[in-house]
Amino acid sequence: MDPGGRRRHGLGTVRFVALTDDGRMTCDPDAAAVEAMLAGLRERQYVVLQRLTDHDEGDCYLQVLLSEAAIYEVEHRAGVAGECQWT
Repeated sequence: MDPGGRRRHGLGTVRFVALTDDGRMTCDPDAAAVEAMLAGLRERQYVVLQRLTDHDEGDCYLQVLLSEAAIYEVEHRAGVAGECQWT
């Protein structure tokens, strides 16, 4: 990894996007932007944080949904095999 933390061997630039259920996309959001997105969720709204990867690495994302009971439901997926975890 370079000193700026933006490159990894073989991957090129590592980038993140944040997607909201109303269609907004934020490229490379910082921690404060992600925190604001999560704090602004209303019932049944979600935010997806996705790392853009090479095709052979598979998907890597985190989806956060605010349920009707005001509980955050989190889904994490990483890898080619599509391993998902929920909490």
